[in-house]
Amino acid sequence: MPRSGTTLFSSILDAHPDIAISPETHFYTRCRNREAETSRESSLEQVWTCLQQQPGFRDMAFSDEEKQRIRERIRAGQGGAPARVLRAVETTYAERSGAEAWGEKTPDHLQHVPDMLHDFPDAVVVAIVRDPRDVCLSLRGMPWNYDSLPESTLKWRRYARLTEDFRRNYPSQFREVRYEDLLEDPGRVVRGILDWIGASFDASVLAYHQRETGPADAQREPWKEKAHQSIDPENEEKWRDQMSPGERAVVERLAGPMMRAKQYAPQSPPIDAALVVDLGHVLGRTLATIGRRFWRRLHLTGSRPGDYTPGWIRAREGDAEDHGRQEDRSEA
Repeated sequence: MPRSGTTLFSSILDAHPDIAISPETHFYTRCRNREAETSRESSLEQVWTCLQQQPGFRDMAFSDEEKQRIRERIRAGQGGAPARVLRAVETTYAERSGAEAWGEKTPDHLQHVPDMLHDFPDAVVVAIVRDPRDVCLSLRGMPWNYDSLPESTLKWRRYARLTEDFRRNYPSQFREVRYEDLLEDPGRVVRGILDWIGASFDASVLAYHQRETGPADAQREPWKEKAHQSIDPENEEKWRDQMSPGERAVVERLAGPMMRAKQYAPQSPPIDAALVVDLGHVLGRTLATIGRRFWRRLHLTGSRPGDYTPGWIRAREGDAEDHGRQEDRSEA
C-alpha cells in the first residue's frame, strides 16, 4: 500500500553493494499490457515508449549510450514478452553500481504479483504493511491521491487480503515485513530478508541515508524526503494525536478484521454526540473529495495518442501552464 514505508525499505536494500533497486517504473500498472493494443511487431516498441514516459524512468537519467544498450538487449531477448523491456532497463540500471541483482519498487504492483512471478520465475516479492490509520493519515495531501478516507481504507483492506493470499500461494517467493518492526529493529528485519534471498549482510544497508543517491527523488517527490534521513523509531502511531475520533472509527470499522490479522488492535472511541458530529464531518469531506475528483476528470485534458504520461503529472503540468499564462496576462 502506498505510504507504508516502501521507499524507506527500498532505499535500505538499494544501499547493499550487490543489489540495485530502481525508482518506481509502474511497468505493470501502466505499460505491460500495451501489447494488447497493437500488433505483435510493434508491441515491444510501444511498451518501451510507455516506460520511457514514466517519471521513475526519467529519474534513472539514462545516457544515450545506455539507452542504446537497452534497445540492443530488447532486440536480443527471446520471445515477445514485454517483460524483456523491464529486464533490459533494470539490468542496465544495475550495471552502474556493479550490482548482481536488481529490484523494482512500485506499491500498486502488489495487484500484479502473479504476472510478475510469471514473467520472472526466479523473482522474489517483499511486501511491507503498516497500520492503516497511519497509512490513511500519511495519504493526506499527496498530489496523486484522489481517494477519500473510506476509499483509502478499503484499498488497504484489499491489499492486506492480497498479501495473505500470496503468502499462501507463493510461500517460497513472497515475504511480508511490518513497518513498525522495521522501525523497532531494522537490523533484525533486514538481516532476515537478506538471508532469505541469499545475500550476505552488509553494514551499508543501515547507513543508506548517508548516500547522495538512491531510488527516491526527493526533489521531484518531496513526500519521499525521509528516505534520505535515518530511521525514526518514533514514526508510528501518529494517528493517536493527528486523527479525529470519527476518522479512527471509520478506518477501524472498515478494516477491523484485517487489522487484527496484521496485529493492529482497533481502539474504537466511545459512541457519543461528539463522535456522531465528527462522523458527519468525515462524511462531508468524503463527498467533497469524490466531487472534486469527478470535476477533475471532467476537465482533465485527455492524453494524445502515444502519450502515456500519468494523469496527475499532466494535470500538474497543465496547472503550471495555466499559471504561466495568467502571469503573462498580468504583465501585459
